[in-house]
Amino acid sequence: MTCSGACSSARVSSSTVKRPADFKTTCQAFADAMEESFAGGVKGSDHIPSRAELQRNISSASLFLYQGAGPLLCHMLPALLSTLNLDKCQCAVLLDRAENEVSERRQNKLDTSILPSIIQLRDAWATAGLLSLRGVNAVLLNQWSMDAARNHAAGVAILSSGLLAGEMLGKAHAAAGVRLLEEYQRLVTEVQDAEARVALLQESRRAGLEVEAQREAAAAERAERVEQERAAAEERGEEFDEAAAGGGDDEGGGEDLDLPGEDDVAAAEAKLAELVEKRDAADEGMRGVEGALALALYGLPSLSC
Repeated sequence: MTCSGACSSARVSSSTVKRPADFKTTCQAFADAMEESFAGGVKGSDHIPSRAELQRNISSASLFLYQGAGPLLCHMLPALLSTLNLDKCQCAVLLDRAENEVSERRQNKLDTSILPSIIQLRDAWATAGLLSLRGVNAVLLNQWSMDAARNHAAGVAILSSGLLAGEMLGKAHAAAGVRLLEEYQRLVTEVQDAEARVALLQESRRAGLEVEAQREAAAAERAERVEQERAAAEERGEEFDEAAAGGGDDEGGGEDLDLPGEDDVAAAEAKLAELVEKRDAADEGMRGVEGALALALYGLPSLSC
């Protein structure tokens, strides 16, 4: 389906967490990268969305995005969600569970007055099942808690660079998760191979330079003996045989060395540095293996906007 003007976004403000230097707050990051793709919604920097606003947004949206701290059902009670007709909502993307110490402590305090059976419905698959039963065709959500920066990076990859750019939801999800992990694992292997090649070139060059130095020393020693024997032959008035002098032709000789040049070593080191940079970028993009596998897709993976 095509994402209509009713697309919505709802977020709550997040507290301070450890994050990259270029990541400020969830709301600011959303405003910089994704807000222009959505026609309506509520930003936590304006005010914390009420339960009624969350109900109105999800029931009127064809693509619903929630990005913030804590599971969606912490802010919208399951009893309220269970009464909604969500047939219009083709896809719900829940970049939730962006826990930090402050939000978790606050939520734990609130949960002391909530029935355990209600808390259990915040489980990722229970949430996806409830949304699906109410009519949502596809649900993309975190299986476990992730930091806000990873949630935002995944949102940009799946929505701005994926779903809203015409990609199938399943492909966009795979590109931001499993494929990113596969790319990281491939780069780890390439970095290891490149490190081994650099070490081999450096060791070959070091050993070759040592052999060259030994040969040069032997050649210098032979040249000195030749001169001494030449001088002795002249004193005796004898003819000097240079070919037989100095201990023979083979001393200090040997096969030509296949010595790696400085340019070869420098090129291998540059390639290694390039691969390390790509590996670190992939690692940062997925925020570790847990980040790459955090998002799960429930419903129709072929859905596109």
